[in-house]
Amino acid sequence: MNKRVVPVYSEYLTINEPALRIISPWRMPDGDELFVNGVIYSNEELSRGWVSTETGSELTIKDYAGPQLDKTSYCYIKEFFCTLKNYYLERQIISSGWYQFVLNLHFIFGDTIYDYDVILDDKYEVLKDISPNDLMFHNDIDRYLSVGDSALRSINIGLIAARKVSVNKILDMPCGHGRVLRTLKSAFPDALITACDLDRDAVDFCTKYFSAIPLYSKEIIEQIRIKDKYDLIWCGSLFTHLDSKRWDSLLNLFSSSLETGGILVFTVHGIHAVHLIRNCNRDFGLEPFKLPEMLEEFDNSGFAYLDYPGAANWGISLSSPTWVMSQLQKIRQLQVVMFTEIGWTHFQDVIVCTKLKLP
Repeated sequence: MNKRVVPVYSEYLTINEPALRIISPWRMPDGDELFVNGVIYSNEELSRGWVSTETGSELTIKDYAGPQLDKTSYCYIKEFFCTLKNYYLERQIISSGWYQFVLNLHFIFGDTIYDYDVILDDKYEVLKDISPNDLMFHNDIDRYLSVGDSALRSINIGLIAARKVSVNKILDMPCGHGRVLRTLKSAFPDALITACDLDRDAVDFCTKYFSAIPLYSKEIIEQIRIKDKYDLIWCGSLFTHLDSKRWDSLLNLFSSSLETGGILVFTVHGIHAVHLIRNCNRDFGLEPFKLPEMLEEFDNSGFAYLDYPGAANWGISLSSPTWVMSQLQKIRQLQVVMFTEIGWTHFQDVIVCTKLKLP
């Protein structure tokens, strides 16, 4: 593949700090060069100078929504993303997901960079085969599929934040009967997807209908054997049911199963879930008389866990952002690139980590 120069023009580049903070994480894959205001920048030059590694280490909607953008900043960033969008689509990099990311830029700019009609035209087709044993399906196909859409949105923003430009192998754990996996299959049609769950019927369904590679899980995390390495691990609503000790085991398992440069995307019950219990009479299937003690534990430590009635080692956990970060800091190879509160289905927090290559 020949090297290509990507043109971007703006008189505000060197003097407009809000604009620079937004675009600083972007670098060109495949050795391509970025052409800014008549000057060509290679990746090496970008990493030494123009791109600040301090401010360019992550790109999240939440982090960059703060600075007030004036009209010139807005126009420059819009121009930048339009140019970059064309570059990514030409290379077929995260093609369908790019529009999902643009849709999220709405929350930065106050309107969309592209018309919604353009975004919807790029909609991927998702298989709608539903297992009769799928406990997550409640006779509302649109709502059911929206869960996968929400997951993909966070995944694609995470891929961009981690500067990950290709996904060849995916692990969905726990996969269930493919509520999210079917969306991943459509969005990444050439990727090999492994379906992992304790429910063998669920794994078999994903294997039959979505051509997933089966992997039957174990109740004891240390007994789970994952031989492959993945570019993307999606873990939707599993940490939400585990105590703190099993968090450590699961994070270590995922870290060891990631390719260098791959991303782990997982969800947790954060401050919003605490609010629902404390102020909205939600009990999440727990025994109501135990909830005050659970909330007190959360207030004191940033984490709390209760078993479901009659269950052992399976319940509901609540975890503050500070506590989650403290757990991730234990694993040197995992670098957090995104943390979005109520980012999955407007309910659970989403965390994205990339695996570093350590010396």
